[in-house]
Amino acid sequence: VTNVGASYSGSESLFTMPPIFPKLWRRLEKYSRDPDTLRPDKLDEFMEYMDSIREERVFILSERKSTGFDNLIKVKDDVIKLTHLPEDMVVVSI
Repeated sequence: VTNVGASYSGSESLFTMPPIFPKLWRRLEKYSRDPDTLRPDKLDEFMEYMDSIREERVFILSERKSTGFDNLIKVKDDVIKLTHLPEDMVVVSI
């Protein structure tokens, strides 16, 4: 579901959604608990949240380039997904 899209409707949905890339799941989990998030049951603020934490860089093997993890996430309404396959990424914590 990581690249197709998973529905998110708050912290409770994390435990019932189909498996997704663990790093993405952990970011959603942290987002749902962040006291600065006004609407943790919606993804409205998720991309801003990801932009603010910048905890890792990702090397895209097929493209031979490095980018932020936040640049590989797409959000539309309540659906979140990654733009690249997990096996095409090497995550480097900074």
